[in-house]
Amino acid sequence: MKKFFFLSLTALLGLTFVSCDKIIDQEDMGVSEWIDLGLSVKWCAHNNEAKKPYEGGTGCLSKDLGNNVPSKEQWEELVSNCTMKAAKYKDGLGGTRGILFTSKKNKKTMFLPYTSGGDSHIGKYWTSTAIDDNTAYIFVFDLDAKGGIETTFNPYEHNKILYCSCRCINSSY
Repeated sequence: MKKFFFLSLTALLGLTFVSCDKIIDQEDMGVSEWIDLGLSVKWCAHNNEAKKPYEGGTGCLSKDLGNNVPSKEQWEELVSNCTMKAAKYKDGLGGTRGILFTSKKNKKTMFLPYTSGGDSHIGKYWTSTAIDDNTAYIFVFDLDAKGGIETTFNPYEHNKILYCSCRCINSSY
């Protein structure tokens, strides 16, 4: 079993300047602790150690990610079975920008905030899929020049410093 080593960081979400089609709030999403998008796992409604969907939570450089962090395949399942739209989450602080995933199966939604500060339109999240003893995949989403959303999986060495968020899953339902 491949292991990652853990270090927590506090997310600093800055203002992001991007046009978005939808402004959402917690009532729009019907947020509970776990979101059932009709996929193989339920997704946590917020990032690791965050209290609300728009908060960055604590990121991790690495950790024994175990079964709580989605694999590359589970992120691919999310992307394949959801529509994605740039969104602004009403948070009382002017709004947090990110991506709203809407299930094609049951129309339920999940918000993932951008994880890079400043005027970035980038979200970086760990997967539990290791490539080798020193490298794992990260899931990255980004807005392209036309406002479309691009997703990629990038290999990243654990011993280098990179802030990524963690969004947990629950496979025991």
